[in-house]
Amino acid sequence: MNTQQLECFATLAKTLNYAKTAEQLSMTQPAVSRQIKSLENELGTRLFQRTTRSVTLTQVGWQFLPDARQILSIYYRSREWMESFHKSGRSALRIGYADSHANWLISKILAPILATQKNIAPELILDQT
Repeated sequence: MNTQQLECFATLAKTLNYAKTAEQLSMTQPAVSRQIKSLENELGTRLFQRTTRSVTLTQVGWQFLPDARQILSIYYRSREWMESFHKSGRSALRIGYADSHANWLISKILAPILATQKNIAPELILDQT
């Protein structure tokens, strides 16, 4: 499963029209059809019911649609975050701690540092093993 398949699926679910989907995604109609068919083959189920006059989501398609949208949302949000992370020259500061009560102390210590060092992205890791 890839993002292009999911984009085709989510857009076709919205438009219920292959030509409009292709236009919105700047693709050809056969390319959209191939992406949908490939996704259906990979998932082992039909997502759309097609006739010569209409396209509708199957029951499985309706159930999969929120997940597909969520996957796309997470992907694009993560991609945007990574791009901004690298563009701003940020560095990760990983801090491991074993006692959950230490979180308060770490926050107190980090607050003044982060106020002056905008390029640091703290990662707090609780490890109680």
